Amino acid sequence: MYSCAKFSRNTVHRIAYFNSVLFGPSQPPLKPTSKDERGLENDNTGRHLCPGEYKWDDAEIRALTIRKGHADFLVTAQSWPVFLYAGHKCNEADMEEGLFKSALLLKAYKYIFTSPTSANNVSVDVMEAGNDNMPPAPKRSNKNLAVTRSHVASLIGLRKVTPRLIAYVSVQLRFALSSANAWRVVDIDFNHEEFYTVIVDYFEITPGPVAAADVANLLAWWNRKVFGRTSGAPQPAQQYRTSSSVSTVAAQHRARETDGGF
Repeated sequence: MYSCAKFSRNTVHRIAYFNSVLFGPSQPPLKPTSKDERGLENDNTGRHLCPGEYKWDDAEIRALTIRKGHADFLVTAQSWPVFLYAGHKCNEADMEEGLFKSALLLKAYKYIFTSPTSANNVSVDVMEAGNDNMPPAPKRSNKNLAVTRSHVASLIGLRKVTPRLIAYVSVQLRFALSSANAWRVVDIDFNHEEFYTVIVDYFEITPGPVAAADVANLLAWWNRKVFGRTSGAPQPAQQYRTSSSVSTVAAQHRARETDGGF
């Protein structure tokens, strides 16, 4: 499923920087080389880790229930955390609005699978829930070709954003925001394997054509943000569509040979 014990130390460190760039200084301040200041006790990372249905901005609820592990306010994989949402806010009237469109999640994805430079181009201002007109990933020029070849996506032949990659990055991001200093499948009440599974199920197990279309549009959105095209990265030139004019003419040539030129 994913290499759960081999989280990139650089990714964990980089999330502290991304968090500060997007949302300003936190309390207590985040340290790139330490996770002790992260988790629910930190006002900034705690907000991101908080389930969307809980009222984190209510100081009493935050201090006396969420942080204390109250039975009615457990932080589990059965709740979508705020860090998955565009604008890093959950609309309680429509909890699917902006889901999987957060700036922090997109930054983490680009940092892991494309490049640190591309991750730096993502800002929270253009990732609000209602703004799907965010500029696509910039086209890469020939002078950057050498750098492009070293991107993880290029090296492993990754040409589309998939549900399992989004789930993988979400697990990495959740771990990076937490105060856990070592990887563990279950972090207090939160099961990372379950989290991975419910994300994959959201994309791959849909109740009908309406939900399936919504998921397809969401993946097209991701491809546009990462690769600059809703269909993903360009395919190798030798992979022709069977309905393309090149394939059709080639088939006509073969047919004429079979018919003796007639």
